[in-house]
This record gives sequence, structure tokens and C-alpha cells, in this order.
Amino acid sequence: MKRWFFLFAALLLGAVAGGVPFSGTDAAELQPVELLYLNRTGGMLEISTDTGDSGRGADLASAFRDLKAGAAGKIFLETADTLLLDPSCVELLNELPQYLRPACGVCLGVGDISKTDLWEINEYLSAHEPGVTLLELRAGQTVIPILRFKLGEMRLVE
Repeated sequence: MKRWFFLFAALLLGAVAGGVPFSGTDAAELQPVELLYLNRTGGMLEISTDTGDSGRGADLASAFRDLKAGAAGKIFLETADTLLLDPSCVELLNELPQYLRPACGVCLGVGDISKTDLWEINEYLSAHEPGVTLLELRAGQTVIPILRFKLGEMRLVE
């Protein structure tokens, strides 16, 4: 009981002195992301978001660092609902849970994605959820749904 009293007293004293050990983030600075698109361009990984932000790097860590450094606000990945992967990035699935929450849905993007706005893709995937999450893929699920792009149309197939 004495230990808790001294811990509380130390925290209170620290707060009065201006040294609060906890710092918050202003919600206005957050950039909540709903969709991430991961692909390879010119040998580099590229991460693009539905918020218009993007990052590039030789590996996932450097690409996510670049994404966060170049954003106007603080990229908030905890809100990501869907990860759209280029087939060339499938081998990175085991590394992605350290950046995204386990409930994030996953699908492969096949076809001409470059002509489609990520915001439009996010709208489509909000109505047609992939049904497979990062957690399920780590647990052994091997079938990843495919989002096909053809002539400006999208279709989610399994």
C-alpha cells in the first residue's frame, strides 16, 4: 500500500512540475488511414494510402518511415481496414502484422490499378469486404481474395 502511495505521489509531483510521463496526440494532427496499397516500383517498395500519402523504401521499415515522414499529419495505421497487395509483395505478409492490426483485411490487386483512385477502391472494398485478415493468414489461411481491375471496373473474386 505504501508503494502505491509513493508512486502516486511521484506522479503527482511530476505533473505539478510539468514532467508528465505521458504525452498525447492532438486528434486534429491524425491522418486516419482506411486503405493501404503495397506494390513494387523500380525495385523499391511503395506504400500508398487512401488519404493520398505515400512512402518508398528498399524494405517495409524504410517505406513506412518514409510514409510517416512525408505525411502532412501523423499517419494513424490503427484505422486501416484493408491492405491491397500487389502479387509481387506477397512474401512480405509475415512482416506486415508489426505495422498493421491483425483484423486488417487483405486482398491481392491484379490488373491496371494505376488508373483507379485509392479512395474509389476503398469505397468498393467497404461494400465488398475481402473476408480474410492478417491474423487468419498468419494462422495458416492460404487463399487470398483477388481484386481484379479490368477496363476501369473492379471485381472481388476468391
